[in-house]
Amino acid sequence: MVSKKSKLLYEEEDIVLLAKGEQSKTARAVRRRLKEIGYSCSLLEVGSKASVDQEMIRFLSEEHRLFVTMEAEAEGSLGAQIQDVVSGQGLPGRVLVIAVPDAYAKDSLQTLPSEEADMDIESVTGQIIATYIVTRPHRPVACGPERENMILKCKKG
Repeated sequence: MVSKKSKLLYEEEDIVLLAKGEQSKTARAVRRRLKEIGYSCSLLEVGSKASVDQEMIRFLSEEHRLFVTMEAEAEGSLGAQIQDVVSGQGLPGRVLVIAVPDAYAKDSLQTLPSEEADMDIESVTGQIIATYIVTRPHRPVACGPERENMILKCKKG
């Protein structure tokens, strides 16, 4: 799906990455990593000067429970705009904002080590998974001795 303000590059379900500007490259790598470890993930590329496409966000909220924004500036951010749409329209889902800290000037982003700005693939993937686990519909999960009993019951039954 393409709109005047954004382009849906991959359409799946559960998690949607929304990338703006320079972070599109990182978002593609994070999506690849999420896919490698078994998560379903869409990717929406947002125009650098575009405001949020509310129709697209409503469309995505039908199949996604976690909106993850990846951007270079946090102030007046894509994440804040997405949060306004999701909460303002009562859409299901949670918003996770991942942004290079404002302390780093725009022109220094090219040379900033991604780990220093907490934008390396593994850090971002970890943040997404941790947030997604809290966001997804609750399924009964057994731990410790309770889990062992559940496994034995399944094997017997």
